[in-house]
Amino acid sequence: MLVGLLVSSLLRPLPEYLVAATDLKPGQILKAEDFTSVPLDLGELGAYVKSQDAGSVVGVQRVVRKGELISKKDLTTIAYPEYTAIRITPELKPASVAAGSFVSVWRAIERESGTELELIVPRAEVFEIKYGEGLFAQENPEVELRLKLEEAIAVMHAISLENQIFVVPVI
Repeated sequence: MLVGLLVSSLLRPLPEYLVAATDLKPGQILKAEDFTSVPLDLGELGAYVKSQDAGSVVGVQRVVRKGELISKKDLTTIAYPEYTAIRITPELKPASVAAGSFVSVWRAIERESGTELELIVPRAEVFEIKYGEGLFAQENPEVELRLKLEEAIAVMHAISLENQIFVVPVI
């Protein structure tokens, strides 16, 4: 009898859980091809999304890296129209910045009395860091940020004035 129970439990299919097929960014409208299903035995862990539970998902609330299990608290059924993403190339290579981390955005303004630093965005989520390719690629990477529309406009305005732009890690 014990052998029969063991064999029947081994023959039962494992539940399938959602895994990110690509890097997922907040504000991105998700499609079926953004996920894969993986059969896993997670026991009583109820924090992860099973494949059959993904019907009403619109997006994620944080950056989810490719290959990462999708947690229930990562998902949202709300789109974020008040946010956008822009890609900037800061003057200096940002220290310890990665996708999913947060930065503040500063600009340097040249005045008669010297250079003045001004905070443009106090806290923005980093979506992606992209380094150029090849021998003459820029040392400073492009940094893609999630910003409110007003913040994005302020950053673009500073760039149009040819201000130097800096990103500084924040907690």
